Amino acid sequence: MTLKRLAAFLLAAAMVVGALLIRNALDGNSDTGTASPGDPPSGDNSFQLICSSEFQEVCNSIASDKDNQNKLTVTIEPAGVTLDRLAQATDDQMPDAWLTLDPFPAMLDETRDRTTSFGPATTTTQVLSTTASAVAVIDAKAGALQESCAEESIATCVGRLAGKTWADVGDPSLGGSLKLGISDPATEASGLLSFADGMAGLLGTTDIDSGQYSDPDVRAWVRNIVANSQTFPAGSALNTMISRPSKVDVAYTTLVERTASPSGSREPYQSLAVSPGFTVAATWAVIASNDDRLRDQTAEALISAGWISQAEDSPTLSASTFITLRALWEDT
Repeated sequence: MTLKRLAAFLLAAAMVVGALLIRNALDGNSDTGTASPGDPPSGDNSFQLICSSEFQEVCNSIASDKDNQNKLTVTIEPAGVTLDRLAQATDDQMPDAWLTLDPFPAMLDETRDRTTSFGPATTTTQVLSTTASAVAVIDAKAGALQESCAEESIATCVGRLAGKTWADVGDPSLGGSLKLGISDPATEASGLLSFADGMAGLLGTTDIDSGQYSDPDVRAWVRNIVANSQTFPAGSALNTMISRPSKVDVAYTTLVERTASPSGSREPYQSLAVSPGFTVAATWAVIASNDDRLRDQTAEALISAGWISQAEDSPTLSASTFITLRALWEDT
């Protein structure tokens, strides 16, 4: 190689290296506003908030607020997906905060304690607001359902009757079978709470002991609801009943979902109160860092969406109970 060719080669190499350095510098200063769930915070979009599916509309409104532009990255996903990922995550893979339902933050910490050498993920948790569980039913079928379920919790009763004909439920004039919809308890926080409500009604208390799961009546109830219910993403069971009552005519839901659901049901429906039932509590879990302004903004957005302002005496649910209930659903 001549000296001229060698000089040209070195000049070209230097230009490539320089271009790469400039490219890297520019990339490091870019603000995309998006991130994969496990990515650490970077750039101006430094606060990473994970929202469970139940809070999709609330979190989308927060993310679109001009005061949060280029300052916030929001990831919306089912609570069970978040729990399973963060249970194995290292510190640099953690989000700043998680908006979910109680007791998922405590479930995360207990799962990490059981299965890893990592410490707890959450530093503090705060219930921002609450709502109540309910069971929705097409109005024309509400009378038969209420009469058949008069002696037990509605949440338990619909799990027992799922898949039965409406004639068996109590009204021979109604065709077809009871088609029950539920948010998937394996992945959705609201679905796991609905499943727990049914179990609480079956046992007559929200103080559930896992030793009771082996009871033949409990096992029969669990097998029936797992086999004869349709699972949906959070909120979709009620919306499916509204838009397609021939596919779902009874749905586990919450009062907030009823408030947020679209109008235009082919048939009117009723929401029946669940008792005994667990508190459905919107919970702000601080993991890597907190943002008081964003937390307060989230609390205000929840109230605007129909959630009830937090009461000081709202209970904290048992993490171990709900971990076991989730496994029971998945393994049945």
